[in-house]
Amino acid sequence: MGTWLTNNKDIIGIALAVIGLAVTAYTVATARTSQRRDAFMRMHEVLLLPEIQEGRRLLYQVDAIDDVPSQNTIEYQKINRALAIFDTLGHYVRRGHVDRREALELWHHSLVDLKPPAETFIQARKSKHRSEWTPWPRLRWLMSEAAAYRSKEDCCKARQTPGSV
Repeated sequence: MGTWLTNNKDIIGIALAVIGLAVTAYTVATARTSQRRDAFMRMHEVLLLPEIQEGRRLLYQVDAIDDVPSQNTIEYQKINRALAIFDTLGHYVRRGHVDRREALELWHHSLVDLKPPAETFIQARKSKHRSEWTPWPRLRWLMSEAAAYRSKEDCCKARQTPGSV
């Protein structure tokens, strides 16, 4: 046995290095999954804060630009913050910090419902700005993703088409 170890020490060294790399890769993948789950849970908790929920409720009342509260009101700020949080969620999803499917599974209906009043609010906010700046591009992307998303839950089964995800 001693002779075999001496004659094959390079192979043993390579095997141990490969095992070390595999353990490191597994540890990194596990940590990344855990970080993505934690980021999603933090975003989910923020989206459920009473102030953010109130911002969404206020936004649902916006049917036309005339319905957008004045910029210096608390209502405007609550809507603004709710949309900013969804924009942050969109950023996290696009960057891979939050799993797309997990985020859309829980928030796709809210995002779809938010789209018409959010677009109205965005246009009102953009009209007050002096530049060509458009607020919340990641929110707009996320709303588009939500519109195309089909859950396997009962909520979307009537809308599903073959091969949809």
